[in-house]
Amino acid sequence: PPGPFLKRALMAVSRQAERDIDLLSGADRQMRVHALRVRMKKLRALLPLIETGVSPATMEAIRSDMRTLKKAFARNRDQQVMESLLAELSQEKGAATRAYVRVENQTAPEAWLCELKATACSLTRRLRSLRLRSLTRTAVCAAYVRSFAKARRRYKRCKKKPVPKQMH
Repeated sequence: PPGPFLKRALMAVSRQAERDIDLLSGADRQMRVHALRVRMKKLRALLPLIETGVSPATMEAIRSDMRTLKKAFARNRDQQVMESLLAELSQEKGAATRAYVRVENQTAPEAWLCELKATACSLTRRLRSLRLRSLTRTAVCAAYVRSFAKARRRYKRCKKKPVPKQMH
């Protein structure tokens, strides 16, 4: 049955996100931030497949926890991307561009990390408590078809009018 399989996949990603947060204070912080944000995107991609088997209130609570974790590092991640681009440009344009690269080496405050850890644990608990046994293959396939159709419409819109907001 697809329900237990999807639940295991959701739980695995959520537990990995918890580990990413545990390891944030370590050496590879940028990699952990990136991994955590990617994991939230993976969860977001899986959620429509189980939506028919879960109450709207539970889905909103799950999405809220995911948004909190994803947005916690959005600014940091954007800065990393800009710094990487500026570093690449500085190699092409010379040393003058390097002056604009500002490396922000902040360590996350202890209380903030505890709050994120609590959110990640909350997300894992919510996913663990899901009852998805009644989820059918037909329902999962229909959800996948809807998701694919939505992505296809967005793709066509971007192809027709490739503006940054639509492409992102």
